[in-house]
Amino acid sequence: MSGTLPFPHFTDLDEETTRPGSLINFPESLYSLSTAENVEEPRAEELDILEDLRRAEIDPDVALRLIAKGKARGSRVALWIRSVIQSAFFSWGTFIQRHAAKILVLGILILAFSCYNLKNIVLETRLDKLWVEEGGRLEEERGYVQEIHGSEVGATPLVILQTPTANASSVLTAEALLLHLKIALLATEVEVEIFKNTWTLRDICHKAAFPTFDERISGTFSDALEHLYPCSIISPLDCFWEGAKLLGPPNAVLIPASTRSGHNGWSVGSEEWSKTDQQGRLLHICIM
Repeated sequence: MSGTLPFPHFTDLDEETTRPGSLINFPESLYSLSTAENVEEPRAEELDILEDLRRAEIDPDVALRLIAKGKARGSRVALWIRSVIQSAFFSWGTFIQRHAAKILVLGILILAFSCYNLKNIVLETRLDKLWVEEGGRLEEERGYVQEIHGSEVGATPLVILQTPTANASSVLTAEALLLHLKIALLATEVEVEIFKNTWTLRDICHKAAFPTFDERISGTFSDALEHLYPCSIISPLDCFWEGAKLLGPPNAVLIPASTRSGHNGWSVGSEEWSKTDQQGRLLHICIM
């Protein structure tokens, strides 16, 4: 390619350089130009111009002019959009160049104002405030629990977020609620060993404050009451018996008439709270 000819510009493609013998083909990408093979042989100076058009990105205004004259093929809409975008950026660039000092000072002022207001930013790290609906039922229940049982300093609520498996599906179905129960039970059974001590959720969760007894008898009842008071858990399962499985003691306890026998119906035995048959026990009491 000759180095004496400049890159073709809109004003360079006059009638002489774009005579009917030269046909330029715009592909769909609109990034290069190609000549048709079944046209007459162009002149030497036209070969240099067409070679530049093949290897470089063509200006959209030049491409539109060539398409209008029938010298090229391509998408007019895409070229027009490119032309508008390039014209807008060119206008912004020339405006910034003419008012460089003003733009620089304005940018520094905006940056300084933003940095000054960083000291007023408060980062919210409590998950319940980020996800719990303001003015909703859950917020009212949390307020009621804090009002009745009190709130410990530094306590942070643990939130379990359950999303539907399919779009626009509900999480209030029986299957979804049972899945929620299974996940919540697994969360309450997690054990962590730190410094040779085993900790569970029941050891660190918020519980209702039990009454204070005399020092002589406080040691006798403290351990028993600690296992009786459940953790403060708010869940949609509170409306069902399955929700009580999250509140009962984890260890098996001695419950009168808690196990079935062959002829007597029920007898004394130890049973876990989450596995008790409440309906069967109520029916047995009614029959008695």
